[in-house]
Amino acid sequence: IIAVLMGLLFPAVGAAKEAARKAQAKNDCVQIVNAVKAYYTEYGKYPIALQPNGKYVGNNDVLFNILRVITGLSGTQLAENPRKIVFIEAPAAKADGKYGIQGNGQWFDPWGGAYRVWIDHDYDNKVANPYTSGAGFDPIDTGVIVFSLGKDGAGGSGTRSTSGNTADDVLSWQ
Repeated sequence: IIAVLMGLLFPAVGAAKEAARKAQAKNDCVQIVNAVKAYYTEYGKYPIALQPNGKYVGNNDVLFNILRVITGLSGTQLAENPRKIVFIEAPAAKADGKYGIQGNGQWFDPWGGAYRVWIDHDYDNKVANPYTSGAGFDPIDTGVIVFSLGKDGAGGSGTRSTSGNTADDVLSWQ
């Protein structure tokens, strides 16, 4: 009887952990969007001088160092936040190294992938939708979007669906 109950419990625990990771990633995405918008409100521009196309994909450390005012910023990065306002506080990475801000300044989602941040680099209040369909309009009417590729680390393009490699992606605009 105990073995049967344990067999029923383990899948439920795994599903609960995965739901918690998705909730954490969604919360982080919203927090990042709000921080970038607060930066825009303060300075009247987006923090894109060091990434002119506005896409922080594998290099989100540049953005988060500016938004967190990390000691030791290069002169160019510090020039992006001259009032030294902390717009976001992110958790330090845990021992497993999967979630949080790593030593290099990148912010990783609960599955260990870097958050993708796309910012309106031409100031028309539109950001290209990374998905061809199933994830809202293209372009998205906002100044910034953030997304995580989820557990499988795949997706970020193609059709967003409830199955396949885009099903676990977490999007700030949905």
